[in-house]
Amino acid sequence: MKCENLLTARSCNMPKFLCHIMIVFTVSISFVMESSTFARGESLVVGVMKDAKPGSWRNEKGELTGFSVDVARALCTSMSVTCSFNETNSMQELIDAVANNRVDFVSASLLETPERSAKMLFTTPYFRSSSYLIARQGVSLSTPGLRVVVLKGAVQMNYIQSRLAGNQRMVLADTVTVIVNALEQGRADASLLAMFQAINILSQPKLIELGFTVTPIVAPELTGDAKIGVTRTKPQLRDRLNEALKEIRSNGTLEKINSRHMPFRVL
Repeated sequence: MKCENLLTARSCNMPKFLCHIMIVFTVSISFVMESSTFARGESLVVGVMKDAKPGSWRNEKGELTGFSVDVARALCTSMSVTCSFNETNSMQELIDAVANNRVDFVSASLLETPERSAKMLFTTPYFRSSSYLIARQGVSLSTPGLRVVVLKGAVQMNYIQSRLAGNQRMVLADTVTVIVNALEQGRADASLLAMFQAINILSQPKLIELGFTVTPIVAPELTGDAKIGVTRTKPQLRDRLNEALKEIRSNGTLEKINSRHMPFRVL
């Protein structure tokens, strides 16, 4: 009896049940090969932002550290792969890097949006993110003539851009240091930032002396589950990262990283 080999599109001269066994065996082997694409010792490139404390920054010894960096390292250890880091100058560059397959995944405070989903894959959530307005005393998002500085490529940029009115103005910045300088030097009245960057801002003594206040901004597009962005060319990597996230969450590694870099629990 002849039966069709579904994988090679060639006929085989054997009993039908043997053909089916061979097909199942071949499919299984293909699945194993795909699943083991990231074998022990494989190298992956992780994208992180420069000057994005407490997510990623270089300490006084020049060592790359931070919540996002340590999460990425823990994930790579769980997957038994070797990872190197590619530091980008801005959030927009980070998004472009994973969208254009220059990095394999990005460990940052990324909220999933339709625009981003068209450029990258997303893992399951690994912490909860929110947004805060850092502003001079008496300044709000409705203040006439408001000058608000935001990170380029962040969801906060889109939020502000859609709500500017009258003579209000948005100023784009690549790094948190640029934002701090703009606020301290009076070139901006406020900044809308994700929780990570807001924590860094809150540690700036001069801004405290100048009377800047912190207000949470409650909006669906600014609050949600932060995820890891993965190149669309490697869907199997997204699956491996999801497994690794489960592992570092269940064995307490993620909790330890939280305590090491954050003044409160974000998981």
